[in-house]
Amino acid sequence: MSPQPQAAVGAPLSRVDGRLKVTGEAQYAAEFDVDGVLHAVIVDASIGRGRITGVDTREAAQHGVSLVEVRHDAQQPSTDLADAKDAKADEPTTCARGDAEAGLRDSAVRMDLTYRMARNHHNPMETHATIARWDGDKLTVWDKTQWVVGTQTELSTVFDLPMESVRVINPFVGAVSAAGCAAGRTRSSPRWPPVRRNVPSRWP
Repeated sequence: MSPQPQAAVGAPLSRVDGRLKVTGEAQYAAEFDVDGVLHAVIVDASIGRGRITGVDTREAAQHGVSLVEVRHDAQQPSTDLADAKDAKADEPTTCARGDAEAGLRDSAVRMDLTYRMARNHHNPMETHATIARWDGDKLTVWDKTQWVVGTQTELSTVFDLPMESVRVINPFVGAVSAAGCAAGRTRSSPRWPPVRRNVPSRWP
């Protein structure tokens, strides 16, 4: 990575993609026109633990997701690792370095300060979305991601494909603050039924 030029600090420089974003001309992942795309919406779980016993999908629209009736065999979830007898959890990790108490006690200068910050809420310009299309054994994905190679690697692993068979497209990133770095639910699941049927699919 090239070092930041000192002339940029404090200077009113324009972003390369700034005008495109503020005028609505920047094309984000969900806005690509893919022929024959099937629109899919994720129905989130409404219970903490259990098994699905039935699904009513007669409402086939994005608003209909809130009307989809999912029947569950609900079980009591466990939120305490000590009580989760059947949970397969790793042992807690501990990390220690130095002696903080001795360091504070022997310091020549000690400061006890309180800082308060106003609450901030991150609202990205681009919502999370993914479009996936199969062309034979090649997978093309338009995705809101700030880490194209990471998404390519993830999909290559999930679908057991060579890296060169996975193409990830994202010409613009509509603000992420690391939200576009980790695997998103719209692209990480190996159970993509529309993708398995070779139908182009979009997840909002």
